Order: sequence, then C-alpha cells, then structure tokens
Amino acid sequence: MADELSFGPDAESRVTGWIRAHWPRTAVAVAVLLVAGGLLLHGPSPLYSPPPDAPFPPRDRVQISLCLTGADCVKGSGEQALALVRGIPEIVSPRLMSAAEIGGRLRETRIIGENLPEPGTIEPQIEAGLRHPADFEAVRGRLMGEPGIRAVTRDGADFWAGKAHLAVHLCGPHSGYYACRAGETTEAQRDAVVARLRGQDGVAEVFLQDKAFAVRMAKFYDASMELQEKDVPETLYVRMGEPAKARAAGRAVLRMPGVGWASLVR
Repeated sequence: MADELSFGPDAESRVTGWIRAHWPRTAVAVAVLLVAGGLLLHGPSPLYSPPPDAPFPPRDRVQISLCLTGADCVKGSGEQALALVRGIPEIVSPRLMSAAEIGGRLRETRIIGENLPEPGTIEPQIEAGLRHPADFEAVRGRLMGEPGIRAVTRDGADFWAGKAHLAVHLCGPHSGYYACRAGETTEAQRDAVVARLRGQDGVAEVFLQDKAFAVRMAKFYDASMELQEKDVPETLYVRMGEPAKARAAGRAVLRMPGVGWASLVR
C-alpha cells in the first residue's frame, strides 16, 4: 500500500515524507490525543473542593440558655444562674451575655436578616469554658432542672474558622426559612450557586460540606445523636483571597434558588 510505513536504512526520510504528505490529518489526530490525554490525567476543573483534611476542633465550651419566664423550666434570674455555674469546678470563666450583646453578634455575622430573632425574643445566656471536653455530661447533669437553667449545650471552635470566610447555607429537607419554601436545594441549583460564587471578586476557593461530612462531624461530638444524611442540608464554604469582600460575595447569591441564608465565618 502506498501509505504503508516501512523501516530500513532510510526509515527516517520515509517517516518524514509520510508526515508531510498527511500533515492535516496528523495534526488533528495529535490535537485530539493531547486534549483527551489532558482530561484523563487531570480531569475537568471541579466547581468545588471537598472539606480540608483537618481534625475536628475540641468542643470545650458550653452555652447555657436561661429560664427567665418559667415556661417548661424552673424560673430564675440570670444572676442566680451565674452564681450556680460559678460553683461548678469543671467550668472556667463563665460570663453572662446580655440580649443586646447576643443580638449584636448575630447582626455582625449574618448576611441576611430574615432568620434573626425579632427584637425582644433574644434572651440572655451564659457562656463558659470546660476544663476538659469530657466534663460536659457532668456539667449538664449538675445544671439541668436548677432554677434559671433552660438548656445546656456543647460549644467550641468552628471547624471552618481559619479555613473559610463565608458560609452559604443551602436549603435542607426541614429548613423553615421563607427562601426555602420550594423545598430542598437541587444539585443543579447548588452548582449554579457555586458558579456564581466563583465569579465573585476576591473568591479564592469554594468548599462543599456535603451531607456525609455534616453527619460525621455531628456524630464526632455526640456519638449518640440520631442523625441521618437525609436530615441535614449541604453548606458551601468560601475562602476569600480578600476577606473584606466576603459579605459582598454572600449577598450576590442570597436571592438564588436553593439558598437559605449566608453568614460570615468567625
């Protein structure tokens, strides 16, 4: 055959001549192979990254909700509850937070005000540290049922602190926000939100906290928690190259389908 390549003493000249004669088709074939090879080696550019591979921070703090009205708990005063908390040796540095202080903290971090408690519904609470995370159950058992104590919950550093600057909370199966009235966020809605985030000025990386990761983190802190993936929403976390622009990036996606609300990560 005229197009057959043969090798012998003048093999190099034969190969060169064949390539010159068939250059248009050869160039196309080479280009296709290069593109295909690149996709196989590197894959398509992902819209989002998985959560960073890092340990969960210890939950070495408590939040103590106060019972000031006597509804479903034993009524007491904030000062009475604080004195009780101060007498527990496993607790360190308890502090009574006023309603105004708590409301100001919420307004500082939340980018949408829809889910903020109405003025007058925020109650004072006590925040404190634990000498050891394992002391939580003992502290909770000592406080529950006492005057002025409504609830004792575990608290601590946010896993995403120092890793992201913005959180975009997507609609879950049980989200009560008005923006989530259409139901749980679909995969297409989520990817559209990610694409818009990636286009915002100052955004460096978008992470997806999927349902599996959310459940794993919750059960790390409380192994007895009865929580399944179908019960939790997904959340997008955004690392900013320019952290000052995090609020603007959050506002850019607030009205998109599937977005419940957004907040700054502290």
